Formats: sequence, C-alpha cells, structure tokens
Amino acid sequence: MHRDKILVVPDLHGNLHHLKWVVETFPAHFYVFLGDLIDRGPESASVVQKVRALVDFDRAELCLGNHEDLAIRGILDGQNEVFYVWIANGGLATLRSYGLQQLRDFRGTELEEDLQWIREHALPYVMHHHALIAHAARPRLGHTPDGDLMVIGDHHIWDRPTLHDLQPLPAGAYDSVHGHTPFAHPIVLNNDAYFLDLGGFHSDRFVVLELPSRTLHAYHQDMQVQHMTAGELMEDSHA
Repeated sequence: MHRDKILVVPDLHGNLHHLKWVVETFPAHFYVFLGDLIDRGPESASVVQKVRALVDFDRAELCLGNHEDLAIRGILDGQNEVFYVWIANGGLATLRSYGLQQLRDFRGTELEEDLQWIREHALPYVMHHHALIAHAARPRLGHTPDGDLMVIGDHHIWDRPTLHDLQPLPAGAYDSVHGHTPFAHPIVLNNDAYFLDLGGFHSDRFVVLELPSRTLHAYHQDMQVQHMTAGELMEDSHA
C-alpha cells in the first residue's frame, strides 16, 4: 500500500457507520486511526475487528487511545479500580457489543484477544508527511542512552489543549493531528495542531484529515474550521 495519501481518522467510539464511510469514500488511502475505537457507541467489537483487518493487511496504523488504555489495564492487567473507571466511561457498551456482561471471566473471549492485539499493535504516535499523529496530544519525547527517541509519560493519550500546553514538535514535524478532546468544530491551534474529535459518535458530526494536503472531509456536511491561539482556546473553554 502506497502511503502518498494518508487519511487521519479520529475517535470512532463504536460507530461503524463512520468507519464504513471512511473506507467506502477513500478506498485508495492509507488510514491512521487516532484511537478510541471502543466504548459509548453500540458497535465497538465490529469497529475493532475491521480496523484489525486493515492494520493486518498493511492498509492502516492505529494510535493508542485512552479508552483502549483503560480497557487493557482494567481487563488484561486486572486493575479493578481502572476497570470500573472504564465501565463508567462507556466500557459497558463495549462489553455488550461483544455479548458480555460486566461481571464475567474475560479469559478466552474475543474481547481479551482484541485487547491483546491492540496492546501489541497500537502505537504512541506516527509521523507522515511531516505531521506528528497521536491520539490526544503531542507526546513528550526524550532519548534512550543509544540516542533513539522514546516517549516519556502518557501525554499522548491524556492531555487536553484546554488544560495543558502542547509539547514541542520533534525535528522533522511541521504540525500535529489529534482527537480525544471534543469541540463543536475542527480546531487548528496555533497554526500547527489539528484537533478533529467532534464528539459525534452517535451523530453525523465527523471529519477526517487528508495528508499531505491538510484537507478536511466531513461525513455529512462541511465543518467550519476554527483557527485559534492557545490563549483564545483557554478563554473559550472557560467561558
């Protein structure tokens, strides 16, 4: 699969219609999914399994989302407190999509298998066409003793531009692309950070970003992009 045209796909949250629109409308693109495939919507299992197939056939990459992180820690790692945080944030819809109940042994289930696959394949961030792509925000990057880049902390899956300053872009990146924080419109922050999540897992509010052109495509209707500075965004979020 040639990667001359990339489509960045934000939080699906169990909405299979948005995923079908992506692959039917842009069949020749390479897809980068921003994570949060699961929870809230009714079709998380189907979404994960279709994204798995795209990744396994080298048609896509997946960035880790905070909802996948919660499910992995709650189910695979057996962290009970995290499990109930996940349930309270849409995880129950995911269990139901797999035909499961809240209190059940998950060993040997499709959900356990899918979460293990996500743990092994989801990436903290990727780079394409000089764009850094990560779920929530830019990762904090450092270097290993050998000089390789390494991710420090979990800024890439939890930070929000309404609460946190953006981490600096690494060498070779001109801008970045994220989901996670829902806005009424797509946001371009400080002219170098795109935020695509419109909180529309249950509606027609959904956009994707094409690279290298930086063109936005809307699922149902044109979405007006808002260009804002960090200060303007902070003021707007506290209005």
